Amino acid sequence: MIFLWALLLTPAVWAQLEEREMDLQCPQHWIQFQRSCYRFIKSPLRNRNDARRNCLAYESELININNAEEHGFIIYQLLWQDPQHRRWYTGLRQASPGYWVNEDGTQLSDMDAAFLPEQESSYDKEFLVYSFSNQLKRWGFEKVKGDEMLLYICEAPANKLHYLVVDDRTHEYGLDIKNLEEIPRGPYFIKQPVDIVFDLTKRKITNDVYLRCSAGGYPAPTYEWFKEEYENDRLVAKKINPLKESRLTLSGGTLIINNPDQVADRGTYHCKATNKFGTIKSESVQLSFGFIGEFNLKRSQESGNQNWGKSVYCDPPQHYPAVNYYWARDTFPNFVEEDKRVFVSFDGALYFSALEHIDSGNYSCNVQSKVSDTGRNGPFFPLRVNPHCNPVPSYNWTRKGSHLPRGSYLTNFNRVPNGDPLIIDELPDEDRDRYFIQDNVLTIRYLSAERDTGMYQCQAQNQLKTRYSSAQLRVLSLKPTFRKRPVEAETYAGEGGNVTIKCNPEAAPRSGGRRRIMENGNLIIAPVSRDDEGLYVCRAENEYGSDESWGRLIVLRSSTFIEQLAPRIVLPFRRNLELRCQAVSEEFLDISYTWTHNGADISDPDWFFPRLRAEGGILDIYNASFSEGGDYECIVKSPVGKIASKTSIIIEGPPGPPGGVLVLEVIKTSAVLQWTDSTSNGRPITHYAVVGRTNWNDTWYLVAENVAAKEIDRYTGRKEAMIENVLAPWSTYEFRVQAANEYGYGTLSTPSPQFNTPGDKPYRAPSNIPLSRQHQNAPGIYYKVFWKRHVGEKEFQSLALKDHGNVGVAVIRIPSEFYYTEYDVKVQAVNEIGYGPESEVVTIYSAEDMPQVAPQQVSARSFNSTALNVTWEPIDLRRELIRGKLIGHRLKYWRQDRSEDQSTYYLSRTTRNWALIVGLQPDTYYFVKVMAYNGAGEGWESERFLERTYRKAPQKPPSSVAIHPVNPDTIKVTWRYVAPSIDEEPVMGYKVRVWEVDQDMSTANDTWIPIGNKLEAYISNLSPVKAYYLRVLAYSSGGDGRMSSPAITFQMGDQALFASRAARGADYSVLSLSFLFSLLLFGFIEV
Repeated sequence: MIFLWALLLTPAVWAQLEEREMDLQCPQHWIQFQRSCYRFIKSPLRNRNDARRNCLAYESELININNAEEHGFIIYQLLWQDPQHRRWYTGLRQASPGYWVNEDGTQLSDMDAAFLPEQESSYDKEFLVYSFSNQLKRWGFEKVKGDEMLLYICEAPANKLHYLVVDDRTHEYGLDIKNLEEIPRGPYFIKQPVDIVFDLTKRKITNDVYLRCSAGGYPAPTYEWFKEEYENDRLVAKKINPLKESRLTLSGGTLIINNPDQVADRGTYHCKATNKFGTIKSESVQLSFGFIGEFNLKRSQESGNQNWGKSVYCDPPQHYPAVNYYWARDTFPNFVEEDKRVFVSFDGALYFSALEHIDSGNYSCNVQSKVSDTGRNGPFFPLRVNPHCNPVPSYNWTRKGSHLPRGSYLTNFNRVPNGDPLIIDELPDEDRDRYFIQDNVLTIRYLSAERDTGMYQCQAQNQLKTRYSSAQLRVLSLKPTFRKRPVEAETYAGEGGNVTIKCNPEAAPRSGGRRRIMENGNLIIAPVSRDDEGLYVCRAENEYGSDESWGRLIVLRSSTFIEQLAPRIVLPFRRNLELRCQAVSEEFLDISYTWTHNGADISDPDWFFPRLRAEGGILDIYNASFSEGGDYECIVKSPVGKIASKTSIIIEGPPGPPGGVLVLEVIKTSAVLQWTDSTSNGRPITHYAVVGRTNWNDTWYLVAENVAAKEIDRYTGRKEAMIENVLAPWSTYEFRVQAANEYGYGTLSTPSPQFNTPGDKPYRAPSNIPLSRQHQNAPGIYYKVFWKRHVGEKEFQSLALKDHGNVGVAVIRIPSEFYYTEYDVKVQAVNEIGYGPESEVVTIYSAEDMPQVAPQQVSARSFNSTALNVTWEPIDLRRELIRGKLIGHRLKYWRQDRSEDQSTYYLSRTTRNWALIVGLQPDTYYFVKVMAYNGAGEGWESERFLERTYRKAPQKPPSSVAIHPVNPDTIKVTWRYVAPSIDEEPVMGYKVRVWEVDQDMSTANDTWIPIGNKLEAYISNLSPVKAYYLRVLAYSSGGDGRMSSPAITFQMGDQALFASRAARGADYSVLSLSFLFSLLLFGFIEV
């Protein structure tokens, strides 16, 4: 096809067009790098010779490695294309020992680092493959013999394959038909047939077999079914004719077999779909007949030893196809639960890794077909477990002689035109040289519309299955037409930019003749000027005719900046910055802004820039870090081109981390450090800080700050500083260094190598015994303690606890008469090098002795029915009697009718001379004794005292409790009398208990009504409009009785309403009734 471009109204630019060349692209499934295309072929695996022949079928060669850049591209592709780390053939071979060349004869040079270390002898290994080293964690070259079945990489020049990407031609190409369903095309399968198993046990329910296939195409395809049989050891497909067999019906693509015969109908079937464009063949499917026989109902018992393994075989009936196995225990369907100890194997056997007593029982094996719900239940038989004491065994399954294979299938390819196998030797003589098959590529030379048009299928086959892919080959011959793809009526271009006017008609043949424009027919003008504006016509011609299409080119003014970025910007660390760029363009053209940082699109959703926010022509940088430094570009795009403005931002801030920190010399508590400065980040370094940690503490802490360093080597920039009197002896140190400038301290360096400080005597007086490891300063730590009486002694006594080590407690025996006596004590730390400083003197008391005095005049009084109030004379607190510090009193009590051994103790932790014993029985006599106690224990018991508790408190609550309103803050409460029983104390009065609804009852207020008064009470000072709870109870010497239940809830009225009615002089009785009615109406009183 010939493309002719003409420009009306303006001169042509043919000289510029003839010099331009189309940017070459790679076909689908090929990856482009520079001027070459690469294809990574993962299936099928091939040896090197076959891999090379397959690449030749693609008009390519095994990959040639020419330089490090190409090697790096291949490594990058393998990193994401092959996570399984397999091996890939290349075109490199060994021409002589150590001399490697590509298939094109070029030498592999300067690539020694790409070779992986050899794991074994490389004798007779003359080819190189890409392989991944798990030890080195990288890809590289590995030597191989060439007979291994591996993956491979093909390479071809882009100008050799670019013709494959000129057009993406489908079955619609060259056809001007609006209804897509009526576009002529060959048949294609929508649904392939599937294997069928006919269940013989369900013949009474359904007695038909349906084999279905469905195909599309226009005209609609017709269907034929074939049965595959062997004749003279050759597989022959026999066409099924429903007219000759009444049991067979063909409906569309469905073959229906009525009353299928197990002998005659079993076999392999396939269907063919045909229309005027050709025939395609479906996958072959198997028709088989399924059945399950009956179990043998007589089965002997099984037995096994405890803790030994046991396998119980199913002994299933005859069946086809495979079945699922289910084991039941005792009853059906009580299925056996599988776990780590019990499981059912693929062959149906029930395995116990270790028998236990709980496994005894009756078992049954049941089977169900995998293709239907038909099943059989086996007989129950007993399993006995014999006691045995061997340990539980474990199993490790291996295959003798080799590894377990996975997916070891051989795959072959065949070509099938119009449903018949393509066999080169059986073709006519004139076609044998035109057809060429290499692996999975079919090449047809010198295409002929009469001989080659039709349907083609690729058949992939292994031991398990056969698959087909189908395609229609149309040999096109049509004149050019612009009906579907006319030239754009108007094309806009920016002055000074580039423009492409697309000319893409449908035509066949596509290429040939006097091609003066791009191979795909497009016209390129670069750069565009005002003179190029005008009307263009594209004319396409081939031997079948010609066609043309018109379009206008409109040249517009390009976008221009009115505000650009500064070439260089200095920004302090952690500061904010706003970048602005603004542009103008033609009024009717939209413009958009795109910001990039070091080439990365800031608006790209695949990237995250937390400190950058772009909005139109404004880019805000927040809290800038060093990562925000670099090159920024503002790109303004319009329909006719784009312009850009760039700036470079330099971030100034704290220095980077120093490197190479070393410790040169250590002198007890001092050290000399060396390091190399990192970047100063715009400001000179003024001082340093040193942090460290020891083997005693993993936390980094500040060792020295404001450290000055001197330069010791101006060529390397090494710095040196000494930190004095800041280290702890007998410690292992690591250091990190921080550099500082006027912006502050920078990042810490990596830790230095560890070093040890020499030991020394303790520097710290014990203040929190025992001393921590970092303060011991040397091994062999122990303590020396000093003591003397605070009064009466002048010299300290001492004791060295050398045999006790690093302890925190020492017990010193003193004369027993110096109990609870003040002593002055101090402690000194000692290690194997020397004595440390003594601690400050601390005054303590010696241990207490038990009190030597008993409480006097002990008496008890009844408090209520369950408590006694016990009192005694205060105890003399002299040292000789208490012998320590009085902590409290211990009370011992027991019932009169029981022995003292059954007594109960109550501990009163106060020094007051009374205590309340609670939890007693009503109307019961109790003996009571009292003892004083201190830190050493309890003293002597007092004389015992006998007292009786009161009888019970009232057990009945007041009844008929009623509330009567008086005014907005007062109510009247009435109730009925409570009569005590004979085992209760006489009633002494009543309590009316009121508290707010939103408060706890512990906040309640009690109104006391003594006995002898009216059974009523006035409760005043209540808050208006507030809700309250109210309960009434009787009380006596035995305590508070039971409260009325449930609690009555009421709410006070509105004081303003009461005041307004009182001002009108309303009658009090009317007011009271009105007020009560108001309360009841609004739910203010609820009884």
